[in-house]
Order: sequence, then C-alpha cells, then structure tokens
Amino acid sequence: MSIFSKVGFKLDYVSALNKFPSRQNVIISTTPSTHPIKWRYKDLQNNYSKTHGQKTPNFLIDLNSIIGTFYHSQTDDHETDNWKCRRIFHCTSKQFEKCITTNSCLKSSSSLTADEYKNYIVAEPNQWADLDSLRITFEEIVKATKFPTPIRTPKGQHNVLRFDDYLQKLFTFIDTKKSNAKN
Repeated sequence: MSIFSKVGFKLDYVSALNKFPSRQNVIISTTPSTHPIKWRYKDLQNNYSKTHGQKTPNFLIDLNSIIGTFYHSQTDDHETDNWKCRRIFHCTSKQFEKCITTNSCLKSSSSLTADEYKNYIVAEPNQWADLDSLRITFEEIVKATKFPTPIRTPKGQHNVLRFDDYLQKLFTFIDTKKSNAKN
C-alpha cells in the first residue's frame, strides 16, 4: 500500500508501463493475459451474446492502438469489459452498444498517449510513502480515523471523497505504526 496526499502528475498508461513496468497498478501489458474473462456489465454481455453468439468478443481482449497492441495486465483484477472500455477509454454503455453492433472496438487505433487517456496518477515525489512493510489493512484505517463511511466500496474501489478532514488522524496512525515497527 502506498499513500499520497498530493497528485504530482498524470500519465497515459503506455508511458506508465514504460516508466513503471513492475508496478501492480499499471493495467496494461505487452504480453497476452491469462486472466479468466469476466464481465462486470452482465446486460452488455447478454446483448453481445444475443447478437453474436460468442461469449467474449475479441475486441475486448486486445487493445489495439496506433503505437501497438496491448493486453490486460496480469496484476489487474478488474473485469475485462471494465478494464478496457471504462478504465482505458471511458466508454459509456451506449458507446459499448455501438461496438456490439459493429463487433469491434470503435476506439481501436486511438492514440493511447493522448491527453484524454492520461489516467495514471503519480504522487508528488515528496508527499508519498510506501507502507507495504507495515501491512496496514483498510479496517485498521477506519478504526484509527473513525471515518464514517466504508473506505472500500462494494466493487473494491477506494472511497476517499470527503476524507481530507481525517488525513491528520491517518498520518498520526501511520507514524505510530512506523514507530512500533522499529521497536
């Protein structure tokens, strides 16, 4: 777990892959994935199956762009349709319906380095910390900060809205954990 309190800059995923090839949160790869194909949006899966009879469209597996073909990273556990369509291209269900009609990704051959695809956030270099060695759980953070809503959403995302008021409690908790780890 890393924690940061200020965004340093944003990168496109291709630049993130080149700059940070071993980070788990870089969601693309140059190697085909062996992930089992999972759908987040079952209604879209049903629409695709009714129209084309296949369980998984090939255009979901490959991410073809003007600079090469990329795949779903082995370290990313998001569903296949969510990984490419929502997280990379920010497609809506209506846009995906158009892809179903053509049986192809309408954003194939896009420039993944365009500003609109700069979704990889890099922390401000002097305002982040790698806390993996402390093995802090989300439950410990909730208990220490008394944050009134779940930090993890039902889909496993991080609910940090309105968390600013609790940051000092979090930093105090982390400092205590670091101090205890040294002893």
